[in-house]
Amino acid sequence: MNRYLLSILCLTALTASAQTDTTVVDRISRHSSERESLLQLAWQNPAIKQWQHGYSLSHVGLSWQLRHEDEPLVTQLGNHETTLAFDARTYIKHRSSTLWGRAYYNNGRQRGIRWNETSDLDVVYPYLLADSAATQAMKLERYSFMGGYADGRGRLAWGATIGYTAGLYYRNVDPRPRNVTARLDITAGVGWHLGHYIAAASVAFLKYKQTNHVTFYSELGSDKLFHLTGLTNDYGRFAGTGYNTYYKGNRWTASLNAHPVDGRGLSASVQASRFAFDNVLTSLNKLPLAHVTHNAIEAEAAWLASTWAVRATASASRRVGTENVFGDPAAQVYQQMGSHDNFHHNRFCAGVDAVWQHRWQRFALDLHPAISYNHVNVIYADPQGQWQLNDLDLTMRVKGGAELRRVFATLTLGVQWQHPIAHTLMLTGVKDEMNGLQRLIEHDYAYWSHGRIIWTTALAVHVAISDAYALRAGIDWQCGNYTQANRTHSLLTSLAFVF
Repeated sequence: MNRYLLSILCLTALTASAQTDTTVVDRISRHSSERESLLQLAWQNPAIKQWQHGYSLSHVGLSWQLRHEDEPLVTQLGNHETTLAFDARTYIKHRSSTLWGRAYYNNGRQRGIRWNETSDLDVVYPYLLADSAATQAMKLERYSFMGGYADGRGRLAWGATIGYTAGLYYRNVDPRPRNVTARLDITAGVGWHLGHYIAAASVAFLKYKQTNHVTFYSELGSDKLFHLTGLTNDYGRFAGTGYNTYYKGNRWTASLNAHPVDGRGLSASVQASRFAFDNVLTSLNKLPLAHVTHNAIEAEAAWLASTWAVRATASASRRVGTENVFGDPAAQVYQQMGSHDNFHHNRFCAGVDAVWQHRWQRFALDLHPAISYNHVNVIYADPQGQWQLNDLDLTMRVKGGAELRRVFATLTLGVQWQHPIAHTLMLTGVKDEMNGLQRLIEHDYAYWSHGRIIWTTALAVHVAISDAYALRAGIDWQCGNYTQANRTHSLLTSLAFVF
């Protein structure tokens, strides 16, 4: 915690030293534009990020967030989560240099999780440690530090970021998991000015580790834990053993970018990555149960004008899960006999969105329509299984802003319609012990294979207490309507000091 407080003090001191010739309300107004947040891939290169904003802006605040679903959409993630967070962010322009950073800590609870005792599901799937019994609430703590720096000299530009994120997830009733996650992110980029544009490249490295330790204290015995391998399958040979596991891997990412230095013109980025990790059973003499490779490519191209912008995006990924096969143990050591590529997860997404904005003297209006196509195909080789969904998404977001004396307020209204145009679920060879998991997967599939509509409302009010400082209060609410009268709610309330 001392390191966390030190990071906050450093961020605050850096921001205090930054000079700006605009008021805080002017900077908040520019930052609230939908156009400011349109690009995504370009800013992941730190050599390019120094052109994200032409001003300095920081905030330190508290927030409370709620996620609730009448019935879980992804049962292994639960249907209820609450978190209280402290968050500090800064983006500083100082002479020719740009500095940015973030530090946060949050604490909360997750409820309704079934068939999953592992954290960071989106990172380590499909290899999860799970039990068939209904579980109690999981407590969580997360903290993160990140800092970046960019500068240039002549036609050369450069930048770098480093960040560390850790999490602790635990429960005080049987089964009692204690999951510790850690990830280290390092990125370096370099660019070269070519007239109106800058051409840049970056390399990023991520190191990830998660340790799982599950214990039972009940005198009545323990529930059987399973090592899931995808869809309704598990590694049956080690079921009921190997309650201490870990995941360890790394990801390499490379990107190429072209971006207009004055924010007008064509911005294009392409990024490729490869993530690989091992699932190891610590309590079985560090037995390497499975290996995962995840290859992905993303592309983004946008045309940026003064009052409008249009962007096209595309991404594709393929995850392959390889299960190792072992012979009889000798001296408590299992000899690996071979391996099978049983799990395959293929994904493709493409979309187009646009932003149009108009400014009056004290009022602003932003329109942000979007359309996208999403394809997900999960295949398990033996026994055969498949989960396939093709979705068409239509989104419209409208944001209005008003500045009245020393108060600046924004109101955002949005609607998203998600319509499946093709879907398939096939589950074969399900063992009796996995019948509960099969019902869970069919339950989740029933929601995702039908149309749904999601409504969004957000209100933020900034009150300037001087030309350099302001207070911000905000509330964001999202409501989703799914089949079988299932509703989802997401609520975020925040209070921050902006400067």
